[in-house]
This record gives sequence, structure tokens and C-alpha cells, in this order.
Amino acid sequence: CRLSLEDEVPNHSTFSKNRHGRFRDSSLFRWLFNEVLRC
Repeated sequence: CRLSLEDEVPNHSTFSKNRHGRFRDSSLFRWLFNEVLRC
């Protein structure tokens, strides 16, 4: 995710709004979820 221990964590609502709006018909979040699980 490329955040260091000193970086501010993004607000959770940013991800939620994009997931329910902009990326609703996309497989991007499924791909991202699978990538996180592989780490």
C-alpha cells in the first residue's frame, strides 16, 4: 500500500464512496482484495 509508519491513513469514507459509486461496475476492488490477500 506504500504507506510508511509515519504516513497518515486515508479516511475510510473515501474508499467507501468510490466502491459504491465510481467503481460499482468494475472488478477493480475484487482484484485489489485478492492482491491484499496474497501479501
